[in-house]
Amino acid sequence: MRQSGATLKELALKYEISTSTASRIATGTDSHRSCKHSKNEN
Repeated sequence: MRQSGATLKELALKYEISTSTASRIATGTDSHRSCKHSKNEN
């Protein structure tokens, strides 16, 4: 996704999402997993 040179801010604006969400998507983090429980789930 980011290989095209788009910044997280540009991606967030394009898809109307927050930059934190764009960052999670770009880094491959599971956006459906709760941050509070991610330590307990593997």
